Amino acid sequence: MHVVLVAVYPLPGNSTIGGVERVVQILRHELSRCARVTLVVPNAEANLDYQDHLGTIYYLKRSFVPPVLSYWTLASRSLHHKLSMLDADIVHVHGAAGLACTWSKPVEGQP
Repeated sequence: MHVVLVAVYPLPGNSTIGGVERVVQILRHELSRCARVTLVVPNAEANLDYQDHLGTIYYLKRSFVPPVLSYWTLASRSLHHKLSMLDADIVHVHGAAGLACTWSKPVEGQP
């Protein structure tokens, strides 16, 4: 089974602040015992594919457009594109990061 989590999460080397980040940290750990787990972090500070002992983390860099304008357009399109490539059995979203899934879903056959 492949579970994809969509959430805010710190870049490698940075510690979790608490709240959603801490929940995602614990959930990744526990789920990795029985499933393949991938984490997708929309609107991150950098574009990065990172592998650790729990699975892969894809950081999707925020655009140059102010977040208030890009979050519901560019970020959601980027997230939908990544999700379509991952072939997940379950996509589990957390907090505002998951809301990017609800807007601007690409139409089949369009970029």
